[in-house]
Amino acid sequence: MKRLFVIGALASLVFIGCDSTKVKKDIQNGYNDLVGNKKVVSDGIDYNLSKDIEDMLTLHNQARVQVGVTKKLKWSDTIAADAKKYANELAREGKWEHDNQRNHNDGYGHGDYGENLYTASFDATFADATKAWIEEKKYYTYGVIGDSGTCQSGKDCGHYTQVIWKDTSVVGCAKSSYQKDVSGTMIKKGWSVIVCKYQLPGNVIGEKPY
Repeated sequence: MKRLFVIGALASLVFIGCDSTKVKKDIQNGYNDLVGNKKVVSDGIDYNLSKDIEDMLTLHNQARVQVGVTKKLKWSDTIAADAKKYANELAREGKWEHDNQRNHNDGYGHGDYGENLYTASFDATFADATKAWIEEKKYYTYGVIGDSGTCQSGKDCGHYTQVIWKDTSVVGCAKSSYQKDVSGTMIKKGWSVIVCKYQLPGNVIGEKPY
């Protein structure tokens, strides 16, 4: 039987506050979806969303409600286009790292977007990635981002805290397929890579997620 592998690493941390001007402008302009069949309402306007996008949003919002975060995430075509560009770059160049082009004067490569990455040996969906990120909840102890003791030693919690981050309001995701093996990892040609980007970014050092 074919073995399936998942690597759910790499959630971004934001070390200082980010400029919200771009976020406000994006919200004012509303959101368009990329593909889809099912209609939802976003900012009072109907947009068609694919089943996978709908499932991804549902999983995010269920996880948020469970911790008392009532602000529902919405889909942004603008952010998804940026995520697609970077997913293609990772796949083409055989990289497994965060997008260093996100920085705007903060010096850490963390700019307008938070970012969760996911890769798997099968044809993964946005929902698959989201389920894996939410699974990190069992390792997380509520507290200030950056403090010791908020995440079990040797485990990742940053994907989960980005999913539930109280100030995040929009998300866009994209998928690509690796065109070559990724040096220094177990990631092979043909594996799926999923990028989700978030506004406002979560995982801000010194803040609590909710």
